[in-house]
Amino acid sequence: MGTGVHILVDTGATHNVIDISVARAIGLLEQRTHTTILLGSGNEVSCRAAAFSVPLCIDTESFQIGTFPFEIDNNINVILGTPWLADLGCFTWDFSTTELHYFHNGRSIYFNAIRAAPAHPRGHPRPPSTTGHH
Repeated sequence: MGTGVHILVDTGATHNVIDISVARAIGLLEQRTHTTILLGSGNEVSCRAAAFSVPLCIDTESFQIGTFPFEIDNNINVILGTPWLADLGCFTWDFSTTELHYFHNGRSIYFNAIRAAPAHPRGHPRPPSTTGHH
């Protein structure tokens, strides 16, 4: 079960970010903070709130992410930056096929970029997905 979201994996983003409208729609509990986030575009964005241990499910894989809510443009709902990539550990990203590959609990995990199949925050309705395989 999940709310479909569009995710951008951004190697230049210093933090994970969730669009403020998605954060409100799923009732995300925020803590007051103040930090500046550097996006891959080179833009710096000031954030006044954070959310921790946010459940996120991509295909069959579940993650807990810390994220900062603010308004994101371009139909992107979540930006997964270097904290999420660091949690994956060692991975291979083939930009020619847009395939990201890593190992988790002894299993080989692959994610492919597919525009028609958004990811879903855990705990909400989720349509069938073909974005990854094991």
